[in-house]
Amino acid sequence: MRRSIFLSVASNRNEYPMRRLTILAGLVSVTAAGIAFAEAPLSFSASGHVVAPVRVDGGDQHLFVVDTGADESAVYSRFAREAGLELAGQEKIVGQTGAASLPLRRIARLELDGRTVGPVTASELPDRPDGAVIAGIIGIDVLGSCFVDFDLPSARIALLTGTGRKA
Repeated sequence: MRRSIFLSVASNRNEYPMRRLTILAGLVSVTAAGIAFAEAPLSFSASGHVVAPVRVDGGDQHLFVVDTGADESAVYSRFAREAGLELAGQEKIVGQTGAASLPLRRIARLELDGRTVGPVTASELPDRPDGAVIAGIIGIDVLGSCFVDFDLPSARIALLTGTGRKA
């Protein structure tokens, strides 16, 4: 099975030569230690989003958008109600067109094919107007602790850690 890790250092080639060596040494040590990973199938939703099956609090699997650009994970209102997710406060978000207050929901355990994280505090978003059956969004708060390998041709996502432990 093909595995690839892409790394980009945004700096002048000559500016930080030691940083490049440190990163290279880190990748070599990760490879030598063995990379633990969780892997899950990917698919495309009717809305065109890349989605993966996620289990919330030990329940059934539901499709979540995998969004490396999202700062935080989120759930849609319908799913929050159906799953009985506990209210965990409110957050105020500010954007180009104004501000809004969103409820927060507590997820005790979130599982993406072998990798379990939690607790996760997720924003509750209004239900999708396009009717796409998506339960929520997995953001960088969940994905940020690992290397993420998107293998779109094989429709797989792997979450890799360099600890040698199960992801």
